[in-house]
Amino acid sequence: MNEEQYPADEFDVTEGAHPRGVHRAPEPWWRWMLPFLVVLIAVPALAWGAMYLLSPSTVPPQAGGTASTPEVTAETVEAVKSVETPETGTMEKPEAQAPATEEQPAPAQPSAEVKKDTKVRVLNGTGKRGLAANVVKKLSDNGFKQGVGENAKGWASRTSAVYYPNDDLKATAEEIAKTLNINAVKDYKDGNKGEVVVLLRNDFNL
Repeated sequence: MNEEQYPADEFDVTEGAHPRGVHRAPEPWWRWMLPFLVVLIAVPALAWGAMYLLSPSTVPPQAGGTASTPEVTAETVEAVKSVETPETGTMEKPEAQAPATEEQPAPAQPSAEVKKDTKVRVLNGTGKRGLAANVVKKLSDNGFKQGVGENAKGWASRTSAVYYPNDDLKATAEEIAKTLNINAVKDYKDGNKGEVVVLLRNDFNL
């Protein structure tokens, strides 16, 4: 460039025109890495703390894996329902079951068999002649084979009745009463054990 062509001005003066800065020492390497280290340490710590505080349970996990809750099965639910009272839902102790006992044999039942070969003694307490013999004949016609007619002596009953000495002859006495249209059938323990007694009073009609 030809200096004579263009005269010098203020822009051509450079020496001493600008202030010179003070020399700076180089910064250590850890100073510019410090913010990154703070972020790497602080963020995970804050995240773990937030998870710990917000967790519904602080029970530590079991060794070898994460904490697990007990499995609820249908059998467990039914077992709980069986001991809950429907009104309050509170638990109550189940009633203890009585120990099983051997079944006792049932007591012997009296025989319901009508034994028509039983001796039947007919007592006439009416004063009508031949009434006892007529009753014995009627019983014989209905299958009763052993009949004896007598007069009634010492009997306190004022109505006709049929007496049986034991439960085995109760059904037989009831059948005799039905045959003779007598309503009263009574237990007579003092009588002959193999005999049914028919007492005829004035209320009897053959």
